[in-house]
Amino acid sequence: MTPDFFMVLWLILMVATLLGLAFIVWVLRYLRLNHHQTWIELGSPSLVWNNSMRNNYLFLKFIFKREYVSLADPKLTSLCGILRTFYVSYFTYFAVLFVLFPFAG
Repeated sequence: MTPDFFMVLWLILMVATLLGLAFIVWVLRYLRLNHHQTWIELGSPSLVWNNSMRNNYLFLKFIFKREYVSLADPKLTSLCGILRTFYVSYFTYFAVLFVLFPFAG
């Protein structure tokens, strides 16, 4: 694998990271504005200011156990489903890059 190709793959990962962070902010904002009690139960998470291991765990559990479905909000269900798919795709891509790193050249 050529170093230039690996740099393109790394750049894709960085862009995906930024897009993912923006999407997380969107989901958290939607929760805060439309399902305030649930947002509080999740520890009032935000991307930076109130970001703890506990809040992250509660938010990831909310996403991966599909707890959002019980809120019966189609838009939230769609947003969280997309975020769940993004998380799986992102971490799979990251793992592949990690494995390929020694072959970067």
